[in-house]
Parts: sequence; C-alpha cells; structure tokens
Amino acid sequence: KKSIAKSQEQKGTFNLTTIVLDVARQWLVIVLAAVIGATLFGTFRMLTYVPEYTARTVFVVRTNDVSSNPIADNLNAAETMTQNFTTVINSDILKNRVCKELGLTSLSARISVSTIPSSNLMTLTVTDASPLMTYRVILAVMDCAAELGEQLTEHISIQVLQDPEVPGFSTNSLSLTSAMRKAALLGAGLAIVLFGYLSYRKDTIKSENDVRTKIDARFLGSIPHERKYKTWKALLAHKPY
Repeated sequence: KKSIAKSQEQKGTFNLTTIVLDVARQWLVIVLAAVIGATLFGTFRMLTYVPEYTARTVFVVRTNDVSSNPIADNLNAAETMTQNFTTVINSDILKNRVCKELGLTSLSARISVSTIPSSNLMTLTVTDASPLMTYRVILAVMDCAAELGEQLTEHISIQVLQDPEVPGFSTNSLSLTSAMRKAALLGAGLAIVLFGYLSYRKDTIKSENDVRTKIDARFLGSIPHERKYKTWKALLAHKPY
C-alpha cells in the first residue's frame, strides 16, 4: 500500500507559483511558437488562396398586361421572373448550352438570381476564378436564359438596366492580419499549456509539503531565496568587473 501511495504522489503536484515561474522561463520559446504559428498559417492561406471575381447585371421587369395597379403588378412580375430564371439557371439544359457556347467541358462558375427588395429590379450574378471567364459566362447565361425563358414569360418583359462588365478586382480579398493574429495567440496558448503541463508533471520538490511526502527524511526548515537585483535599473547598474 505504501509503494502504491508513493507512486501516486510522484505523478505530480499542483503548485501555481511553480507552474507560472516554469512557464515564464520559457518566454522565448512561447514567442517563437506564436511567430511560427502565424507564419505557417499565413503561408498556408497564401498557397491555398483562390481569388474570385463577380460580374453582375440588373434587369427591369415589367408586366405587359394593362392593370389599375401597375406598381404591384410589376413587383409580382419581378418575383415571378426571378423564380423562373432560377429554375432555368439551375437546369442542366442551360448549363450544357453555356458550356457548348464557351467550349467548356463543365461549368465551375456560381450563378444566382435575386430581386432587389421593394422594386421590380432583378439581379443576375456570376462568380468565377477568372475575371474574363466570369464576363463570358454571364453573357452566355443572359443569351441562353432569355431564349429558354421566353416560354415562361409570356406576359412579362425584361430590359437590361445595367450591362455586365469585366470585374477588375476580386470579391474575396485576402486578409491575413486578423487571422495571423489569432494563429499567433493559438500557438502561444498551446505552448503555455504544454509547458504548464510539463511543469505539473515534473517530479521535483515544489513546496515544503512535497518534502514531507516525496523524501524519506525529516523536514527541518527552509531558507528563502531573495533576488539580488530587484529592479532592471539595479541589474543594469551592476558591473560584473
């Protein structure tokens, strides 16, 4: 029983002061862990970053029917047109036509249609990794969707309000400052946790109580340690020669 108890005591004792001091002694390694974490994450983001470019066009949707409330009818027509365009865009027929027109084997661009709230304006958006390909895709989609959507919009007319343009900048700009700061904090935090755990697991004498439990000898007393230079000014003023 005595040997079992002794082996359990030697697993480590918790002494906050000792742990803090042990961790503080490794401040340089902690700083290096933060720098390495930020550098590795920044390098990974730059290597895996793929810019995305978005082209957009806006349509005005109107109903061809004569009505006493044209504003409400135009709003309803915009909602109906958006639903019809969404159905057409998500169809394999349109995707195959766009691929055939552009000479592609598959269509990687993301295409979406939406209405501007409280208006009869409809927005067509295309996002891809190449600005030129984005522009070519949105033109092909406009042509093919208009052809396929004629059967679904007998009483609705659409007119291009804003022509698409070749996008000049990416919509998902690479921002590393905030992410690298978090990666640095994570690296430093992991290093602190590691050194704190290693300090806890060390089978050393950390307090007067450890002397009584870990050493088979009588505890007579302790001699306190006091730093010779208590301030940085005193340390710098000391001349070793």
